[in-house]
Amino acid sequence: MKSKQRKFLSRHLSEYQSDRPGTARNTIIEDWFAAKESEAAEQGSRVNTELGDEIFSQIKAKVSNPVQKQHSANARLAIAASIVFLLAFGTFLIRKNRSLVNSAPEMVYDSFTTGNGEIKKIMLQDGTAIYLNAATTVRVPRNFKSAAFRRVMLDGGEAFFEVKRDTLRPFSIATGTYLTTVLGTSFNINAYPERKGYQVAVRTGKVRVEKIVGKQILLLAEKLVKNQVLSDRVDAQEPQLTNEPTGKFADWRTDHSSYLDQMDLVQIGEVLSRQYSIKVEVKAKGLSLPKYSFSLKYTSLPQALAFLAIKTGMNYQLTDHSLIINPAK
Repeated sequence: MKSKQRKFLSRHLSEYQSDRPGTARNTIIEDWFAAKESEAAEQGSRVNTELGDEIFSQIKAKVSNPVQKQHSANARLAIAASIVFLLAFGTFLIRKNRSLVNSAPEMVYDSFTTGNGEIKKIMLQDGTAIYLNAATTVRVPRNFKSAAFRRVMLDGGEAFFEVKRDTLRPFSIATGTYLTTVLGTSFNINAYPERKGYQVAVRTGKVRVEKIVGKQILLLAEKLVKNQVLSDRVDAQEPQLTNEPTGKFADWRTDHSSYLDQMDLVQIGEVLSRQYSIKVEVKAKGLSLPKYSFSLKYTSLPQALAFLAIKTGMNYQLTDHSLIINPAK
């Protein structure tokens, strides 16, 4: 194992062993072990002890190096403590690996999905409410009630969370490479494909957002609070944090609308396609399209298009099965 890999694993797994609540690292490591459980079930009794061997080689090196007499008592205690830690850490890894092979339980999820133009509310066993916007999928572990931490997977789309407060069991949402962690609050997450990124709008409480980039965990926001919006787009150099009324981002739950936040007509076309189940083509080749921010109510499609024509200057051709949008030139 390479030195950098060993240092990375040792640092993050040691933090996991300390069992600090609310950290995204715990979620990542638990997910890793869950994945390894499935692998172990398929591969039989093979146990990967590479990292264990590395740790015990470090123990051997520390024990074999004589301690000079001039070392202070504190230095000797520090060395002893490090050896004890490495022994405990190595034992932890080996036991964990063996348990994966012997038990290998499979992580089972209940999946909740909405179709085009559909909105759904689900209630979790802890009293948390999740509202799913159109074309959204959320997965909840079957052992959610008894698990040491609360975690759900937002595989795509948009969802509003009203999380029941539990200081002993933080609530986390995993969406691609993003991790959002709370104790008890309400907020909206938008991860639709046309957004090309991730957006969190906080209505109440505090929210922590992290992102996995390669072997690093980047902290995007330590404590997002009410009326703060975090947007991380692939076409932006860094995440954008704004202060604005966040109620508009979640109005889709009650008035059947969407807040189009910095979207061009191609992105708006994808929203229309999803909400009205219609094929949409935007004639934008060679054009530099401006971005718009406004709320779009999902009344009838002709009414929505008339509103968009006023807002953007576009014109369109609508048939029973398709919509062609021509941006203003």
